Amino acid sequence: MKRQLSIAIIGLLVGLCMTSCSSDDKNEPQKVDAVSFEKVVPTQFGATYDELKSSNELIKTGVFDEKERTCTFTPSDEVFGKSFVSVALHFDTNNIYRYATIEAKEFAHLASAQFKQMLQDDGWNTYEGVEVKDKELLLKKGDFIMRVFTEAGWAVTKPTILLGPDNQKVESWTRIKDLKNTSIGIWSPLAALGCRKSLFEAYEQLWGHTVNAERTNVKNGFYAYNTGDSKFPLIGYYYDLDTDSWLEECTIHMDYDNPPSAEELEKYVLSLGFFDTGLRDKDGNKFFYNRETKVTCGLFINNPNNLPKGKFSPRMDFMLKADIEDQLPQEKVDIPWPLTRFEKATMEEALKHFEDMGYKPKDMGGYYVIENQNPDFPQISIFSTDDPKIYGCVFMTARDMKVMQSPDIIRQIEAHGYVLKKGPAIPTYVNEAEDAEVQISNVEGTGFMGLGLILSQKSV
Repeated sequence: MKRQLSIAIIGLLVGLCMTSCSSDDKNEPQKVDAVSFEKVVPTQFGATYDELKSSNELIKTGVFDEKERTCTFTPSDEVFGKSFVSVALHFDTNNIYRYATIEAKEFAHLASAQFKQMLQDDGWNTYEGVEVKDKELLLKKGDFIMRVFTEAGWAVTKPTILLGPDNQKVESWTRIKDLKNTSIGIWSPLAALGCRKSLFEAYEQLWGHTVNAERTNVKNGFYAYNTGDSKFPLIGYYYDLDTDSWLEECTIHMDYDNPPSAEELEKYVLSLGFFDTGLRDKDGNKFFYNRETKVTCGLFINNPNNLPKGKFSPRMDFMLKADIEDQLPQEKVDIPWPLTRFEKATMEEALKHFEDMGYKPKDMGGYYVIENQNPDFPQISIFSTDDPKIYGCVFMTARDMKVMQSPDIIRQIEAHGYVLKKGPAIPTYVNEAEDAEVQISNVEGTGFMGLGLILSQKSV
């Protein structure tokens, strides 16, 4: 995003300074214009620190804090006026610019009627869909969002303006919506993985949550917050233990006696942009993943050992799992779709079908094999019926479980007109028009019934 934000503070800073200065003309600050203010607060969110520094002279004067991952600087009064103290640009662990904060000298400046009117006059409107708390203003203009903290709270204790992109996805650092599912009541904590504590505390303050001192364990990097909701009583955030400097995981705990069903929770997670990875922990809990954001969501709702309340709490976690990419099923799978006129076509026709796709079947004396010619199915076996001239069935041996767990297999099977058949232990899809079926064998092992696809005439 390359455009800068010509926000109401252009006029606002002038107005605020007028309310705070004395009648002595010598104390009156310089007028703030659009060009100077745009140089103060860059809005190329998503740019790197180096990119911003190369194009902004004021950032070059700032101090970059490696642990806090902020660049803080104080513009001159001529540029910034006398009502504000400093600007801080906030970056993630990859030094990507996420949001900015501007510290004012007094809450009274930010809470004044003049301030609110100037914001409105400059196009900043109340953010719709979020209940506004007394301690802050939530505003929107174009693609940007502004949080104005008008009085001290337990999380934000200094008069501050927060500026950032209006992104309301679950992992967004500047999200202000709770993404609540009204049917089951669950919502999402701020899954801004990589952020500092000040940001997720400001989010919890926004929603009226309070610190749970009893459950918080700073030594272990765990921060807990009471929600006031009996169905989802606790929110937790985990700092990384290696550096104790960034958010590594967040969680929402559910009522032990009456949590939502697994089906309801899975539907909610899928609605947030995650997909079921097929991966499970030792208790059968499911993991979901978002390839774009690299965020993993785990539903820890199974309690096989019947642990009592206080020892177990159903929860939904958002986390970074460094090794999950190596375990994920493939997004796309190359299925060399065979001729499906089983027990009707000849073996010669079936073999020619594969040859036309570029494969070279090898005669094994009674059946044919295509070996190491497909990246996902390294062995394809083509069998006849009792009559060696009549085409019987095909078994495609998969390379590994990553192939067999790919959702693309189901998509392709359904695209060919096959429908899941209820009853068989092995997942079976049937195409009535072609009198054919596909069985999905997810049993690891050797022999005919290993990992793979079995295509044959429809069974009775």
